[in-house]
Amino acid sequence: MNKIAQDLSLCKRAGKLILGFDVVKKSMQDGSAELIVLAKDLSPKTRKETIYLSEQFEIPLLTTDLTLDELWYLLGKRVGVISVIDYGLSEKIKKDASTQNITYSYEEENR
Repeated sequence: MNKIAQDLSLCKRAGKLILGFDVVKKSMQDGSAELIVLAKDLSPKTRKETIYLSEQFEIPLLTTDLTLDELWYLLGKRVGVISVIDYGLSEKIKKDASTQNITYSYEEENR
């Protein structure tokens, strides 16, 4: 199991994940989202919309190497768009992603 999968599992146990595009969009709008995580095989349309929203609301976005089915097994729901709503856990995921040479699209510059 890779580090991102372990981190997402930890976030799920802590109750700090929001799963699914519509509710993730709401978490971005209300300011509770700290990090957006995408499945690697997410549809291009959903990926484009999520990237646009993450840039609009200045929320870091990470595309994992996990597929929709792997996230389904890990989280118990087949989703490709996930929001982490805890700052500390989001920082841990970003740190672990950087050690695995996974980059995220929005760099926090003015936070």
